[in-house]
Amino acid sequence: MILESINWGKVAVGVLCITLGLLVLYIAYRKLLAYLGKGQLTKEKYAFLHRLEKSPASGQLEFYVELSEEKDLSFEILNEQEEQVKLVAEGHYESGSHIIYFDSTEVPNGEYIYQLKTDNQKLWKKMSVRN
Repeated sequence: MILESINWGKVAVGVLCITLGLLVLYIAYRKLLAYLGKGQLTKEKYAFLHRLEKSPASGQLEFYVELSEEKDLSFEILNEQEEQVKLVAEGHYESGSHIIYFDSTEVPNGEYIYQLKTDNQKLWKKMSVRN
């Protein structure tokens, strides 16, 4: 009885209107995201410096660097006052993954910062050296 009193044509039109409204809202949302994203920094232009695998650091250390495009870079060890202690690597690197090696016995035990510099960024992370 209740099913007979329902106007299925109006229900179908209502469902269609709701679906169309949701579709319009979704398209407007995507357009807004695209508009707001203009001028954003692109990840492809930047290097990524991984954290050290062992903490505290000791012995031969491996620093992992990822470059999405070729770059000139320098990699250095700084003390807590951000003064250079050791220039570990400097030069032109191709895109891809790289390992930069450093013997931590070259510096006394303590707290240090390892820093990667390119033409458009400067990355640094802290490490404790205990030999």
